[in-house]
Amino acid sequence: NMDNKTLTSNTQYVLKDFVTQNDAIRIPIPNTSPQQFLWIENHQKEHFLDEKIFYKDASPMGKGIYAFISGNGNDCNNLSTFVFDWNTSSTTNMFKVLSAKGNKDYSYTISSHNPYGGYFNTFLILADNPISGQTSVTAIRNDFNSNEIIEYCLNPNSHNGCPDDQEGMWVEDNSLTWAYSGSSDDAFDVGDELSISGILPVLNYPQYNLGTNQVEEFILNDLSVKIISYNSTTGEYTLDISTMFPYI
Repeated sequence: NMDNKTLTSNTQYVLKDFVTQNDAIRIPIPNTSPQQFLWIENHQKEHFLDEKIFYKDASPMGKGIYAFISGNGNDCNNLSTFVFDWNTSSTTNMFKVLSAKGNKDYSYTISSHNPYGGYFNTFLILADNPISGQTSVTAIRNDFNSNEIIEYCLNPNSHNGCPDDQEGMWVEDNSLTWAYSGSSDDAFDVGDELSISGILPVLNYPQYNLGTNQVEEFILNDLSVKIISYNSTTGEYTLDISTMFPYI
């Protein structure tokens, strides 16, 4: 937990396996209020929870560094006791998964690759978009019903009469890949960097305003996380975590 630590240049940390060693790093994201965090975990696939229970015909998860942004629910002492209250954001931690594949802009067409009947949309990569793009391990937001509003359903278990303009990416380039379930190339590895000059920057988690139908702005910062080395004997990664200026 780096809440009360001052990040400086060339500060290195050794990160052990998350599941077997209970090791993780939580870093405050600069310029966020209320405070949001970057979580970093090392997954060496030493436990069955690091494997997919479903989608076994899809790409397996890979060993490496996994990173997440937490936009809410950071107060461990005041948790909601009813996690299925869809009408409030206080019952969710608003986790966003980051992928080593980076963020992209996508187009889509209707596909017939759904083995359970009906159809999936097949997504095609248009271009890299590290700031406002999306990734295959998060639901893709889009105006799918073409009413010029991106809508969402508060109850994810019941969409009857409830528009929901988001969809998991199961089909890529007309191939059923189950990408939404994750793949081996989502993990970060040695040489990868999370920063404004890396694969993608560590940004705040902007929320959607229902009243104005607008998303909050992204706020840039100079937080940098570099994966320096990997010890194949111990399964440990060495990370360089730094920031030079509190605001940019």
